[in-house]
Amino acid sequence: MAWLLMATLLPPSPPAPQLGDVIEIKPRGEENNWLALIDKVEAAPGETRDVWLTVSWFYSPDDTHGGRQPHHGEFELLRSTHQDRIHVATVQGKISVKEWKEGQDDDGSLEGYY
Repeated sequence: MAWLLMATLLPPSPPAPQLGDVIEIKPRGEENNWLALIDKVEAAPGETRDVWLTVSWFYSPDDTHGGRQPHHGEFELLRSTHQDRIHVATVQGKISVKEWKEGQDDDGSLEGYY
């Protein structure tokens, strides 16, 4: 009896989240994705599946007690000190978020700044 082994090539896995990355998380039952900065990565040596992240959350001004104010930019995010520990499997992907510093030239495209 002969056996035929068939293999399917899977697309390459995205790079694992790293310390300092900004990640996107799609919470169950929520319309919008959540954004967080990775503060700490915890895993046993050689472990790739059971990886835990300590993250600091970003908030939209709309989600704060004072709400959106006239001085908030259209795409502005507020980095918080609120931290949680989450499993790496909840990460949807890495995104680009840039820090805007006072006095920085405004090229009219502030999307992605916090």
